[in-house]
Amino acid sequence: IEVRNVGNKIHLFLAENVVKVGEQENFDITEEIEVILIPADSVFDSISQGEISVTGTVAAIFLGLSQK
Repeated sequence: IEVRNVGNKIHLFLAENVVKVGEQENFDITEEIEVILIPADSVFDSISQGEISVTGTVAAIFLGLSQK
């Protein structure tokens, strides 16, 4: 496993009882933003299957869901 500090920043939001109502269309041309709604009861399956694999994201998910 190679771990290096590349200075990237990510923002994760834990939201409950959400409904997607549209798409944002005015992102900066350099931004790559993807909104994914995953039910809390299936997020660990997504991690186990490698669908979520960035360590910072996995850590944030565990931290967020452990606060519930």
